Amino acid sequence: MKAVQSESRKEARQSVGQNTLQSMVNGFKRGGHNLAVLQFTRQGSEKYSYEKLLEQVRQLATGLSSLGIQKGDRVLLLAANWPEWVMSALAVFYSGAVIVPVDPQVNDETIKHIITDSGAKVAFADGRSAERLRKIKHAKSFNVVSFEQADEPDSEASDNKEESGQQKENSIVAKGQRDNNKEETAAKAADQEANGKKENGTKASKQEA
Repeated sequence: MKAVQSESRKEARQSVGQNTLQSMVNGFKRGGHNLAVLQFTRQGSEKYSYEKLLEQVRQLATGLSSLGIQKGDRVLLLAANWPEWVMSALAVFYSGAVIVPVDPQVNDETIKHIITDSGAKVAFADGRSAERLRKIKHAKSFNVVSFEQADEPDSEASDNKEESGQQKENSIVAKGQRDNNKEETAAKAADQEANGKKENGTKASKQEA
């Protein structure tokens, strides 16, 4: 009997906690266009109003629901201290799930143990951390949701972007060369046809003469 009462009280506390967090997030609407999150980057800064923050949090929470995350499920959060971290954490709370924050500085083996021990089904991660998670052996049902850090682009991605641009440029050059070749071929064909008609005309004139 005591065990049942204890479990009921625990569930009640969890329900109150979830409702409180959801109410807090829903309360962002009152902040409107006022500044909620400010991030300084090398290019300048990024600003998020309370209205925008609420929109992002709700979208992420909907995304978690589509991945099968339910109340009480564990969601891993492996990322640097970026606005996306805040949004992801609030989305986990908003959906009623439990956040499992992990320091990006820990080694892969530790991360593997945390995933196994926590039973996390989904992970929010920045670009670099997402790659680490994909390389770590874990359950097939484990999903990684990645958000990129615009301020620190991955060097390999930058190289690929540059290479892609070079390939595009080469493709345009090659196309121009093909077009020129087509024009030259067409011109030669026209000249040959004109010369052929001229020769035939000359032969016909000689025969008549």
